Amino acid sequence: LSDALMQNISAVNIAKIDLLVDEIVIDPKSRYSVIDQLATLDLTNEQLSIISTGLLKALSKSHMNGFIFNTNPKLPNWASIGYNVRVLKVNNYDFSFFNPYEHSYIVNINKISVNTLSFTLKGVRHVTTYIIEIESTIVIPRNTIYYENELLDENTPGVIIIDSDLDTTYHLLIEEGYDGTVYYINRIVTDVDNESSKYKLYEEQHDSKPNIYDEFIVDKEAI
Repeated sequence: LSDALMQNISAVNIAKIDLLVDEIVIDPKSRYSVIDQLATLDLTNEQLSIISTGLLKALSKSHMNGFIFNTNPKLPNWASIGYNVRVLKVNNYDFSFFNPYEHSYIVNINKISVNTLSFTLKGVRHVTTYIIEIESTIVIPRNTIYYENELLDENTPGVIIIDSDLDTTYHLLIEEGYDGTVYYINRIVTDVDNESSKYKLYEEQHDSKPNIYDEFIVDKEAI
């Protein structure tokens, strides 16, 4: 019905997942929970997160809905925008979703290479088609943080000088930040009459990171 690849996974994580998890069985008219179903296996939080992210990639292109999960604050190598699930057993950071149909479904998990897994959804065929659209909707502006550094002057490499009648300000960029973004992951559903509708399936927020400067302000009247 749908499939997805998870790449850039370490060989250790691939080997453990391949050993312990062949398939995920999704019961009809029920909510599936990764912690409830898999937490007793000898899998780390990262390995559960990888499995959950692969499930999300495959199931987003199906009728499954009600996705509930947390995201990693920084994208792991195996994650991508829109597909980034963080499972923490102790904190109860779970990944769950709902199957509204009266049929069971199976997701097969297979090792494709030393760093790639495939997730394949199998079951009763859908009468509609599903497409995922990732939409950048909101920009979260970065802040600027200044730390006083009395060693700055006009001879400091890379210094930015801002001169006014009252003072001279020296700025030195220590770490450049970036703006954050809120993404909407939309599902486009096309029925048998070729009529389409779109709705937000879930959203994902990537926080901004501030610009960090050293700063020294020299009051001209004090000179």
